[in-house]
Amino acid sequence: MTQNKIHIIAGPTASGKSARAIELATAANGVILNADATQCYADLQILSARPSAEELAQADHRLYGIWSGDKVASVGDWLSMLKPEIEQCWTENKLPIVCGGTGFYLKALMEGLSPIPDIAPEIRAEITRETESDGNSSIYEKLSRVDPKVVKNIPPANTQRMIRAYEVYLGTGKPMSEWQAMPKEPPFPQATFELDIIELPRKELYERCDTRFESMLAAGALDEVKGLLAKKYAPDVPVMKAVGVAELASHLAGELSIEEAGALSKQNTRHYAKRQLTWLRNQF
Repeated sequence: MTQNKIHIIAGPTASGKSARAIELATAANGVILNADATQCYADLQILSARPSAEELAQADHRLYGIWSGDKVASVGDWLSMLKPEIEQCWTENKLPIVCGGTGFYLKALMEGLSPIPDIAPEIRAEITRETESDGNSSIYEKLSRVDPKVVKNIPPANTQRMIRAYEVYLGTGKPMSEWQAMPKEPPFPQATFELDIIELPRKELYERCDTRFESMLAAGALDEVKGLLAKKYAPDVPVMKAVGVAELASHLAGELSIEEAGALSKQNTRHYAKRQLTWLRNQF
């Protein structure tokens, strides 16, 4: 009986989450629901390692490639799309298998989000225009003045998170840190969570990261980046910050050889995997 059960498969990139999810979906009448932020973007089929056509044919996969590359999506956007999918799974007596490495998504599913109200889109648009005009340091300075608590937890290069925090302040008159301190409301308080975190020896994980990037190059990752560049997305939208995009874009611009771009991409993938694993260990 799958009623009220949610099975979560989490782990760092290249750890084998997709294969394990397919195995479980086949055995337990399950539906695989994406919890990887980069795999939500339609433009990133290869570099996000979205399931292949062969994998999609083996099990029911949902919430993959659902957003265009210019969308700056939030965890709330993802959660609002996930909830009806889980409810449908339960109605059909199927096991929802939430699979991915975006820890904040999984945390929001299990614990809920702060009760921040919707912010008028024109507020974000104005902040974005000002940031583009005045430079990224301007949004850091503004946010530091109104919400020094939250700015401490945002990497200086993460302009989108700073814009989000500042728009919350302007839209509500209350710093995001105050909203975050409020009690959260779990989206599925009645759910029973089964948590499966994949951990591999570091040497094996890093080897898998390197091998997978080679496979991405062979599958057409360069052409995928060419397509992204042709769409002229803003450089700070999430799709342009995916590992491998900037590195291969530098190669296409003549700044790096393909060998240098590949080596840098592999290194950054390994660093990303390490950060994911550390986060998961600390949070679950």
